[in-house]
Amino acid sequence: MGVQVIWQCGKLYYERYKIKQTKSIKIIPFITRMDYLYKAVDALISRSGALTISEICITCTPSILIPSANVAENHQYHNAMVLYNEKASEIIEEKYLDENFKTVLTNFWLNDSLRNEMKEKLQKRSKPNATDEIVRNIKKIIN
Repeated sequence: MGVQVIWQCGKLYYERYKIKQTKSIKIIPFITRMDYLYKAVDALISRSGALTISEICITCTPSILIPSANVAENHQYHNAMVLYNEKASEIIEEKYLDENFKTVLTNFWLNDSLRNEMKEKLQKRSKPNATDEIVRNIKKIIN
C-alpha cells in the first residue's frame, strides 16, 4: 500500500496546503477524534504540547517531535526532551528542520527496531490511571 500520510494542517492553513493533497497524502484542517487517529497511525510527526506528549505515551505511538519555539518558556522543547532523553521519541528543533528532517525521518521510518524500542519506552512512561491518581492525591491533601 505504501506510505499513507494524514496531515492536520490547521484551519488557518487548509486553503494554502490542500493543493498538496495526493492519493497518499490526505490533508485535513482539523481532527476532532484524535483517539481514532492514534489507533490508525504507525507513527506521528507533531508539535510537543503537554496533551500531545500524554497521548503519545498512552497510545505508545513512535514520534518525531518538532517543538514550537513560539511558546512560553520554550516548554514544548522541554516536553520533547523528556521523551528524547529516554529514547522514546526523536526531536528536531524547528531551527534545524531544513537541514535535519530528511535524515531523521529516513532513519526513523526505516528502523523498525528503533520504533519498537520507542513503543516499549512509551509504555513504561504511560500513566493510564493518572486522573484517578490525581484525585486520590487531592483527597489526601484536603483530608
